[in-house]
Amino acid sequence: MTQYGFFFDQSRCTGCQTCSVACKNCHELPPGPLKYLRIYQYEKGSFPDVRLHTQWVPCYHCEKPACVDTCVGSARMFGDMDNPEDPVTQLVMSGVARPLMPHIGTKPNVYYIDDLKRRG
Repeated sequence: MTQYGFFFDQSRCTGCQTCSVACKNCHELPPGPLKYLRIYQYEKGSFPDVRLHTQWVPCYHCEKPACVDTCVGSARMFGDMDNPEDPVTQLVMSGVARPLMPHIGTKPNVYYIDDLKRRG
């Protein structure tokens, strides 16, 4: 069975919610607050050095996620973790990406990279 993986680059996410709308539409969820994918924004730092961060909380269950194809900032990637040539696998193996909540056994696995780790 193929092991899928999500990759999220926080530095590319604009917080536009397009992925959340695409997910809701793809799964034909009714109007209202119910949604599988959530985007949270929070501030870090103190004035004058304040930054807005975006946290992506995906559903963990799609094999062909609509959120990846609709992301305007190319912040999301989805790939085959069993294929060493897959870009997601290469990012994970490089150590740049970190898993999201590995203790709960998410499948597909979700990996995050923040802009600070990328810059070194």
